[in-house]
Amino acid sequence: HLYAGPALQSYAMFRVNNAFGNSAVQYDVSNNIGLRTRFEYGIPFRTDTEFSWWIFRVRKAEERKLRLGAEFDVALAGLQSRPPFAGVLDGTGNAPVVDVVDDFFNNTRGAVLGQFIYVTSRFYAQYPLRNGNRLQFSYHLHGFGYDYNDQMVRTASSSVLFSYMFRFDKNKDIR
Repeated sequence: HLYAGPALQSYAMFRVNNAFGNSAVQYDVSNNIGLRTRFEYGIPFRTDTEFSWWIFRVRKAEERKLRLGAEFDVALAGLQSRPPFAGVLDGTGNAPVVDVVDDFFNNTRGAVLGQFIYVTSRFYAQYPLRNGNRLQFSYHLHGFGYDYNDQMVRTASSSVLFSYMFRFDKNKDIR
């Protein structure tokens, strides 16, 4: 199965480096709209359950699907905020919070694809349980890049997750 549609993406990173003195705190904030694509393949497998009651045996066959999939997000346009290197979070005086908020909005710029990079991907395998919940094993990869006032930031991170996914309804799984 192939699924495609719009995506809202948000990313924030805060870094503290005391060696920079008055510029010890840096941040990158990215709020975007883009596209998401998901490829999913279901592998059906059959499980048999046998119930015994006195001399009677009841056998129940059930078909479930192991899901293998991949998701990809690409940002097309958004708002990027990254302060200049010197004078970061210059919040002193009578209203430090107002100064920090003003600094944030003064350094926020609109950008489109080509001026920044925001890509995420996820590869997963989901094993359905009899109660409707699922176990998931997944690998996530995230990349972000932006250049503002000749201060380039490039970051990438990845993670491997083992998850237990809960179902809150009793409807049959339609996918």
